[in-house]
Amino acid sequence: MAYTYDLVNTDLLHAVIDCLRTEFGGYVKANGYIAALCPYGHCRDYPGSHFNFDPLRGIGMCFGRHGRLRIEDLCAELGIEIALYGGFFQ
Repeated sequence: MAYTYDLVNTDLLHAVIDCLRTEFGGYVKANGYIAALCPYGHCRDYPGSHFNFDPLRGIGMCFGRHGRLRIEDLCAELGIEIALYGGFFQ
């Protein structure tokens, strides 16, 4: 079964992006990804060295030890309550 990512709740995505930008030094890369500090923390980390977030799919990628992070995992780590935004999907 193929997933359609256009159903991901945009309000929730914006909350994650805002948090990554304000609290984790995030910035938008040329490819549209958000480069930020890894929410789980790394030694000698700087924005984009270990972590990127794909806002179209709602998936984070830690290039250190944490691997692919689903949006629900990121929300839990960032302290974002998914229910306040109406859930995962629109």
